[in-house]
Amino acid sequence: MNYMPEVLKLLGVEVGEKFNLVGSSSNPFHFNKDYDLYDDEGNYASLFNVSCILRGTIEIEKLPWKPKDGEAYCIVTSDDGVIHTVWWGYSDDYYRYNAGNCFRTTEEITPEIKQRILNEMKGKYEND
Repeated sequence: MNYMPEVLKLLGVEVGEKFNLVGSSSNPFHFNKDYDLYDDEGNYASLFNVSCILRGTIEIEKLPWKPKDGEAYCIVTSDDGVIHTVWWGYSDDYYRYNAGNCFRTTEEITPEIKQRILNEMKGKYEND
């Protein structure tokens, strides 16, 4: 029996999802559909890394979620609203992503996150 689907669920990662291993110089990594661990350049990761992940001596660091082309995502708008938009890889999409204003669902946008984003937006223009 293959226990890897349950293992990945316990680790909090999905097949194909990129993540960092804290302290590794080969980041990011991902598990492929066969549950093998690879780095971003397609190199097979050592069984030692897998063992360390399972024993908890190396921690997985989740990367921020980034939509794929044509995928919907949510943003905080400058007028204190929240809207859905679609990722097409335009400069606006990357600006929002790099500013931390890119969410899968509206439920992820807590009042604290919303206020942080609004403060950052307004802070860039206070001296104008």
